[in-house]
Amino acid sequence: MGRIAASGKVTKCNPGASDGSENPIGITCAKAPDTGADQSVAIYRAGCFNPARLTWHSGFTTDLQKRIAFEAAQPTIFIKAIS
Repeated sequence: MGRIAASGKVTKCNPGASDGSENPIGITCAKAPDTGADQSVAIYRAGCFNPARLTWHSGFTTDLQKRIAFEAAQPTIFIKAIS
């Protein structure tokens, strides 16, 4: 999940955006709310997650991009491949 800077609303993180949503803030177990909708969604801000089990925005094209996505935001979310 990312947060749109102007509205403060959460939406699916988009690495190609320039509205604040390019920076991930957490992971949700539910579908990302529509950008303009006033909805609530629980967000995991900590944990260890398997990237293969997450739904990524199409802008995340490589495993490296997915792995380092959360490093910029510095939450305590770790992306690890499970073998």
